[in-house]
Formats: sequence, structure tokens, C-alpha cells
Amino acid sequence: MGRTDAQKPAFYWAAVAGAAEHDGIKPDDVMIAISGNAPMDWSFGRGDALYASALRSALA
Repeated sequence: MGRTDAQKPAFYWAAVAGAAEHDGIKPDDVMIAISGNAPMDWSFGRGDALYASALRSALA
């Protein structure tokens, strides 16, 4: 899931270059953080993790 470690620096550079060129943002003022985001990281209500019931069924 996501991008490889080799792809991430290219993304950082492109994002900073684009912000500087189009929005006049100084490259030193840009911070980028990438965080993993799996289905189990989400809950859309009642405190149930997304796909938690499917996971419980698979493990049973």
C-alpha cells in the first residue's frame, strides 16, 4: 500500500517545487509527513473499526 521508499523523495521534491512555483511558498517552510492508512485505521460510527467484523469472521 502506498508509495515505495524510492518514490517518496521524488514526491517531496515535486510537492515543494510546485508550492514554490505556483503559490510562492518558500521551500524551507514546507513540511510533509506521510502516515500509513489502512482500513483498520477508520471508524465511521459506534466505535466499530471499518472491516473489524470481517476480520473477526476471518479469524474465527
